[in-house]
Amino acid sequence: MTKQLVWRAIFFPILFVTPMFSGTILVPADQPTIQAGIDAATSGDTVLVAPGTYKENINFRGKSIKVESSNGSKETVMDGKQAGPVVKFSSGENSKSVLIGFTITNGRGNKASNYSGGGIYCKNSSPTIRNNLITGNVAAVGGGIEVFGGSPRILSNRIMNNRPDPSIDGGWGGGIDLENGSSAVVIGNQVSHNLWNGNAGCNCGSGGGIALYNAGSPFLENNVISSNQANFGPGGAIWSVNSTPLIVQNLVFANTAQFGGGVYLDSQSTTSSAIFVNNTFADNVGNGVGLPGDGSAVYVVGYDNEVAFFNNIFASSAGRESFFCAPARVLPALTDNDGFDSLGNGFGGDCANTAGTNGNIATDPQFIAPSHRNFQLESTSPAINVGDNAAPDQPLKDLRGKPRFVGGTIDMGAYEFQ
Repeated sequence: MTKQLVWRAIFFPILFVTPMFSGTILVPADQPTIQAGIDAATSGDTVLVAPGTYKENINFRGKSIKVESSNGSKETVMDGKQAGPVVKFSSGENSKSVLIGFTITNGRGNKASNYSGGGIYCKNSSPTIRNNLITGNVAAVGGGIEVFGGSPRILSNRIMNNRPDPSIDGGWGGGIDLENGSSAVVIGNQVSHNLWNGNAGCNCGSGGGIALYNAGSPFLENNVISSNQANFGPGGAIWSVNSTPLIVQNLVFANTAQFGGGVYLDSQSTTSSAIFVNNTFADNVGNGVGLPGDGSAVYVVGYDNEVAFFNNIFASSAGRESFFCAPARVLPALTDNDGFDSLGNGFGGDCANTAGTNGNIATDPQFIAPSHRNFQLESTSPAINVGDNAAPDQPLKDLRGKPRFVGGTIDMGAYEFQ
């Protein structure tokens, strides 16, 4: 009896406490490579990586672990050696599978990833990807990040200077591609200077910044999407086809495409729709292969189901229309938006008569310093206190983190005048 009581007193406390602990595996102190650290890790562990350049292609292998740099992306580089995607999530990873604080570079989509996802390839998985620099990668689809199914959280990354695979024509999604029903959450990222090429005569270089292709219901908020190009194709910043995105309070500027320099939206599918709330579009260009193209800010076609724009600013100086609607059975719903082109028309196509209805205007929004990329509003801006307070999914803070609804009525665009 005494031995039994002693055994119970010792055993049960150990059995209860042990699952609460998780370990930290140091690379290269404990394991020589990042992949070796992942292979040695168990659920809840952290693989903590010291500064340096690691020439490897890693796979999370379905593990709920954190792979993190100790000193951030400036000092810690994963170089994929053009041997495939630098990072793979393809075994059902969840939000507890976390990648944080690396430069992800020199990756290439290969046959195993369907030539997609040069930097990060995510298939039917939902990891957390945070605070990384994803740059200098190539692929046919999704140069920076490819998401094929799943709902990853893509947070506060810089996704820059990714390119198409020169050996493959066409493709889409220079910075990020979301497809196959993905409902990714994309918040607080900088997506810039990504280039996507096609061939003259085909719309096959689409979505220089972000592509949404049969993407389910992704959520994009508080991103800055700038200076991306879709050559010989539509959608310099965002290309959305048969998807149902919610796009809230993003700054989209200086992107270029054949048409739809900011956004090309095609929702002809009976299951797709789109909602845009409090975004600012500025200085985007539709170049039309040497000629001004339609929809420097936004080009919309299709919209069999609900497509709605609330409290957005569409501003340009491209000499065409800023917001263009192609012929369609049902026009998009536009409420309290400002469409303006200093050299052309604010609204065009089947939406040409939008200004003066439902609170929509076609007036210079008066940015503080657009030549210096300051798209906050001057005190005399006509976009102040004229938004729709009943618009869906309104943020409580603007893109700078300042309060919304100053003066009682929300302003148009991504910034609230303080």
